[in-house]
Amino acid sequence: IRDSETGMLFDPGNVFSLRQKITDLLEQTCRRLEMGEKARQYVEENFNPEKHYAQLMRIYDKAVSLSC
Repeated sequence: IRDSETGMLFDPGNVFSLRQKITDLLEQTCRRLEMGEKARQYVEENFNPEKHYAQLMRIYDKAVSLSC
């Protein structure tokens, strides 16, 4: 998550910060929709089937090269 771009971050256990972020997003529809669109775009660009396959093949290649 890129804070305030593709989502919102808060410190674990800080319920006040979480509450504020949720309230902000509920009140700012345009911002919420924009962050959602950016998050979807990021996932589609970085976690598509082609990239997943390429990464998996790198892992397999590395595993094979380590064997005797």
